[in-house]
Amino acid sequence: MPTGHAVKPGDVGALLIKLPLPPGALPTLWQADERFKQSYLAEYPGYYQTADAGFIDADVATSG
Repeated sequence: MPTGHAVKPGDVGALLIKLPLPPGALPTLWQADERFKQSYLAEYPGYYQTADAGFIDADVATSG
């Protein structure tokens, strides 16, 4: 279950973009406004879910 908190360096987590997005950036899906909201905005309120995953490399996390 997603918690919406940052993960430790080296752990895999969902890539999110903090809202608001710039005007015109990713406004919706073609003829599917509600599906866009459910797919990209509902799970993490206040963030756009990129549907991708990533992690912070331990070297980057300690470089300051």
